[in-house]
Amino acid sequence: MKEDVYNLFLYTDDAIFVKEYGVSVHTFYGTDEEKSEYLKSHVITDFESAQKFKIPNRFKMIQVNGDEISGCMRIDSAFQSLNIAGAAFFSEAMIKLNAPAEPLYVCTVIENGKPVGIMNTKKSKFNGNTMNAFLRRGIDTKLSKELIDKGYNLSKLKQLKNSELSNLGLNDDQILSINEGGRPPIPSETYIKLLYESKRTCCVCRDATKPIIIHHIEEWSQSKSHDESNLVVLCLEHHDLAHTKKELSIDLSKKQLREFKTKWIEDAKTSDAEAILGLVSHDYSRWDYFNHRRIYELFLDLNINAENFKTFSKLKDAGYVDDLGILEISTVQKMNENRRYMYDDGNGFILVYYMKEVFESVLANLPIINITDKFDRAQINSLLRPGSFIAFQAGFYYKNINTSLSGTDQLRRAHYKKKGIKIEFTFPPFEATSSSSHSDSLTGHSVSTVICIVKSIYDKDDYLNIDVSCLAIGSYFENCRFKQDKRF
Repeated sequence: MKEDVYNLFLYTDDAIFVKEYGVSVHTFYGTDEEKSEYLKSHVITDFESAQKFKIPNRFKMIQVNGDEISGCMRIDSAFQSLNIAGAAFFSEAMIKLNAPAEPLYVCTVIENGKPVGIMNTKKSKFNGNTMNAFLRRGIDTKLSKELIDKGYNLSKLKQLKNSELSNLGLNDDQILSINEGGRPPIPSETYIKLLYESKRTCCVCRDATKPIIIHHIEEWSQSKSHDESNLVVLCLEHHDLAHTKKELSIDLSKKQLREFKTKWIEDAKTSDAEAILGLVSHDYSRWDYFNHRRIYELFLDLNINAENFKTFSKLKDAGYVDDLGILEISTVQKMNENRRYMYDDGNGFILVYYMKEVFESVLANLPIINITDKFDRAQINSLLRPGSFIAFQAGFYYKNINTSLSGTDQLRRAHYKKKGIKIEFTFPPFEATSSSSHSDSLTGHSVSTVICIVKSIYDKDDYLNIDVSCLAIGSYFENCRFKQDKRF
């Protein structure tokens, strides 16, 4: 099939921040795999001549002092946004170039004028299940990709002789594992959790562009342990160092591996939250509902200082906010107790902006798990526990569950179900942020992005049920039109 394909580039000078991206367009005839390889072969010539675009002002960096830098993102946040939104991240360029809704593209990071690796490829012929099966048997992603590109899956490899497997690049341990005469595969629940928490990235170099392998800290032959505490994600270079057996070398000790893993997983916990905050900054996105009391519990637990918020001084002087930065919720609600929502007065927009600052400061510090692209039983059971913080974007159904039309007695239920999984919560629409939120976005069938705390997970009536307490509901986030159901 002949179509326009796109080489996309993220430019960074310090490997931390990105303020500019570029696009080169090619017209090519062939399979998706051939198109991807064609784009990769032109990276070296395309990245300098690519049409340049500034990162949109909707993406903002929040500095320690509270100042915002518009049109700037951390490179790791850009990674996460690409994983969530795909080409939507480049929407301005894609619209200008009349690109299709799902363009085939290759994205490469350019650091100090040099390509440092492809980090995302759309519509590649990657078979996720086959890749997972290979990784669980000790085959790194580079060799796995080569095998998949040649048309091999696990069942086909099982039909080959050992000599043929060796010619394909597999070592003796991998051949034993393929033939099930060696170590058993890593349990899927352990494998899913480890790769998610590690962001499929080596914990030593943290380079998301490198092929990876799952390494046993205590060798399998000695430990016979697939326990998560004995597993670590490494790139091939650091995997080799981990197997180095020299007393005086730059090898990686077991203690060092555990320290690298612990530190990386801790640092990576807020990466999904950063990606969501990048999407929130879209010109038309908004928060429709806040669970004020639960948010302020987290606000105090996290010791967040509200003094640098734009509206803090004004609201404190007016008596709406106390010295700790806590909004006088009961006072605001009592002022508007006969109205549909609590911000329905002249100062409502300022109060909502303040709550936006409060919640987004809380959100930036939460270990959010974005389950939008992980909505299946295996991943839900592996990743979620009571107390987990989750984000999820989907077409929710909203319904009033009592007859109250104003004040604090209003109660509404939201639910979404698909693939044998159901997520459900109740909330008071009196805590909506605007008239349109109360009467439009939080009614009927609406695409919403919800931030929640998991209360329980259980099987009932042929569904895996996820009961949650909702912290906030948002709408019109940047990738709403690219993910899940369209708004009716």
